[in-house]
Amino acid sequence: MNIIQTCFSKSSGGLEMAALKMSTALRKKGHEVLALCLRNSFLGNEFSKSEIKYLSLSSNPISRLYSLKKLFKSDFDVVHTHLSHDLWTLVPALNLSSNKIKLFLSKHMASGVVKKNFLYRKLYSRVNGIFAISEFIKINVIHTCPVSENNVYVLPVTVPMKEFNPDLYDITEVRKELGIDMDTITVCMTGRFTYGKGYEDFLEALPIISGNVSHKVVFFIRGSKSRSEEDYERKLLNKIKSLPPKIDIKLIGYQENIAKFFSAVDILAFPSYEESFGSVVIEAMAMECAVVAAKNAGVTDIITHGCDGLFYPVQNIEKFAGNIIELIKNPKLRKQIGFNARKTAIAKFDLDLLIEKYEEIYNNRS
Repeated sequence: MNIIQTCFSKSSGGLEMAALKMSTALRKKGHEVLALCLRNSFLGNEFSKSEIKYLSLSSNPISRLYSLKKLFKSDFDVVHTHLSHDLWTLVPALNLSSNKIKLFLSKHMASGVVKKNFLYRKLYSRVNGIFAISEFIKINVIHTCPVSENNVYVLPVTVPMKEFNPDLYDITEVRKELGIDMDTITVCMTGRFTYGKGYEDFLEALPIISGNVSHKVVFFIRGSKSRSEEDYERKLLNKIKSLPPKIDIKLIGYQENIAKFFSAVDILAFPSYEESFGSVVIEAMAMECAVVAAKNAGVTDIITHGCDGLFYPVQNIEKFAGNIIELIKNPKLRKQIGFNARKTAIAKFDLDLLIEKYEEIYNNRS
């Protein structure tokens, strides 16, 4: 098939990376793939480093519309967008081109606005199918969008397990690069510096954790600001500076090879308040990290408490810190949860397996 993948976002995160992962997987399966993104975007930079053919289009919606109209005159089978806002240029361009290309939308985020008026009904009537990344998102889509339940498929964010494999890395060497020894317990939080990710909770939990364990622990923050998040980043940095000196915390910014980094991580802290899914959770699980996550929304599709991860009530700092303390003090439990986590990731979230479901729907949905 000739497939277009689009994501007209300038931000950096799991949504944007999903477009790159999908494009890469489809290309490996033998499909012709063309990716569309915005000029000077994070995703455009990522595509430039890949083998995927891509076009960077204008941020101006009118200019982008005419570029799309011209492009859609060509022989494509499927357009798959990862951002619902893209529909406002994709659908008019498809209509103007008079092409019967199938259109699919992946919904990565919940909407708080009901969109069922005349304009939205016209917009969504052109969509052949919607991929919700979790049951939580599927329910939200049906509630907020003018679509039939039969047109919504739950297909989670996936991870290429061949790349996310702890056997590929020498943990001793990776830890040496990070400046830590093999006896140190590593606790990490990763994600964009933005409200809702739970960074405040993580930083508030650190004194509780460090005051209740005797083991040497290093806390990593792997993340960076995206556009318009400079003020929030400054607030976080100020909070970090105010932590007790005995807390060993390292800010390591954005790193391309997250699988390599996770090979040296013992515990992933995931205190996000409103996470539609949590792709980084699966990436960590695939690398045998023990995950402590706030129990809400799409994350409940991933973890079984006590088996392949630990849940705690959202924004309950004491329970959050308590779960991490338990994993630090109990290496047997930590290792068992990490082992189970990888088994779950392989069974439920392997990109190679789920890409076949996308292909099936691409082919069969009219």
